[in-house]
Amino acid sequence: MEEIKAKIIKIATNIINKEIDLLNGCRTLVHFQRELAEPPEAFFVLRGIDSETDIFPIVLAERKQWASEALSRLDREKNEYISLVKEEIIEACREIIQQIPHL
Repeated sequence: MEEIKAKIIKIATNIINKEIDLLNGCRTLVHFQRELAEPPEAFFVLRGIDSETDIFPIVLAERKQWASEALSRLDREKNEYISLVKEEIIEACREIIQQIPHL
């Protein structure tokens, strides 16, 4: 459990420090939160964002399956959406970092 908590803290910190793609970071955190018995409520925000953005391909293997015009359109839509929720993501990550060690 401590290993999962450490990974969650590292990813959340990387998101805050803009060291990883916000959407990829959200998806990764949502994946890891499933390992927690009682995840912090801030994960609800990330799960919602993950759900609303599941159409956007971010992994190279997914991206290769799209036509370039469609991929460009999806990238624009993704960037527009992320710009709207960026602060929510960062705030959720801050809350997660504060709460995870106490679980």
